[in-house]
Amino acid sequence: MLTGTYYSFDCMNAFLKDKLFPASDFVNEDEAIKMASNYEATLYKHTYNHLGVKTNTKTIYDPWEE
Repeated sequence: MLTGTYYSFDCMNAFLKDKLFPASDFVNEDEAIKMASNYEATLYKHTYNHLGVKTNTKTIYDPWEE
């Protein structure tokens, strides 16, 4: 069951696409943004409550936004 904060990347890279990465995999949010930038990926931050229900999704980085 998912609990806590996770990141996902929307890009063409098979390693990143359609996977959730725990926030603990990154030193901080800036590191996740840097990784998204390197892959020209949109970065999303997802929050799951203690029951495993997604409570929030926020776009953190979009390489195509000006």
